[in-house]
This record gives sequence, C-alpha cells and structure tokens, in this order.
Amino acid sequence: MSKKVPNLRFLISIGFLLIFYIVGVFLLLKSNDKDTIITYTPYILLVTLALLLLNHSKWSKKIVFSLLIIFSLGFLVEVLGVQTGFPFGSYHYSEILGIQLFNTPLVMGVNWVLLVYAGTMLFQPLAWPNYLKSIVTGLMLVVLDIFLEPFAIRWNLWQWIETVPPLQNYISWAFIAMLLTYILNSCLEKSMRNPIAGYILIIQFVFFVLLSN
Repeated sequence: MSKKVPNLRFLISIGFLLIFYIVGVFLLLKSNDKDTIITYTPYILLVTLALLLLNHSKWSKKIVFSLLIIFSLGFLVEVLGVQTGFPFGSYHYSEILGIQLFNTPLVMGVNWVLLVYAGTMLFQPLAWPNYLKSIVTGLMLVVLDIFLEPFAIRWNLWQWIETVPPLQNYISWAFIAMLLTYILNSCLEKSMRNPIAGYILIIQFVFFVLLSN
C-alpha cells in the first residue's frame, strides 16, 4: 500500500499542474482581462512549489535549511540587482509579482527555490560528483531563463533599462544557479528523489515558449 501512495500523489500533482498551466495559457491568450489574470502569477509559483515539495521522497533538517538558504540568497541577490544593477544588469520589477521588500518581490526567492530545487532533483539519480551536477544544472537553468525573459518582459513582470537582458544577466544566472545548486546537492542523500521535478521544468518551459510572443 505504501508504494502506491507516492504514485497517486505524483499522478494527482501532474494532473493538477497540467490543468493549471493549460488553463493559464488559454486565459492569457484568449481572455479579455489579461491584465488581471497575469496578477495570479505569484500564486501559480507558490502552488507549483508546494506540489513540487510535496513529492520529495525523504525530508531532513538539512534539506529544509538548505531551501531556506536558497530562498534568502536568491532574494538578496535580486535586491542587490534592483538596487545596484549588479550582477544581472539594470532592471526593475512591476507590481504584478506581489508583495515587495526593497522594490523586490518576495516571490522571487520562491522562484529561485523552485528552479534550483527542480533542476537539482532532475540530476540527483546520476552518479556524478556534486560540482558536475551543479555546472550542468546551472547551464540548464540559463537555457530556461533565455525563454523566461521574453515572457516576463511581454507580460510586464519586470523590465530592463536596456530593453533586452544583457549578456551579464545570463552569465550571472549561471554562476548563481551553480552555487545554489551546489549548496542543495551537498545536503541531499543519495536515496532522495522527486519524480515530478523534470515534468515541472518541461511544463514551465512550454508555458514560457507559448506566451513569449
């Protein structure tokens, strides 16, 4: 019986996310009130992260602590970026992403946790050293960011002073993602898995591609 519970949880989570994102795409493409619908973005991120973490196979204090570290560092680096233009370049957030602190939406910390955790767990089954997993995950998340940026700009989640993201944004994304991934990898046990991680990255990738233009 215990073996069937994770499978049921997995299927329910995948089904819910597919419905959630498909409806989101449809409404953002067809609705007459797109400006209101896009304001639900923070809630979509929170629900996605909740379902992702719900499918984690084995919890420990180290994992919880590492996720809090990733949230804090991810948010702080965004604050630094907004306030100084370093390390990503000069940009600013709109009000769409919800509650802000130092002109930075708190949900951006959630976004870092979501992407870093999903990317890390995708490669967790591989018998690679942590540094190699971190490099590959960081590069993969940069590819995802290449498609995330046009989506965010089109729907006014944030805007760049230079209109388009500078090269330093992607370079910085890579190094920060690698660092945060390494932190999480160092806290994972070999038996830890998350079967939904790869699917969430694919769903988000398709979502961004469909709504970028």
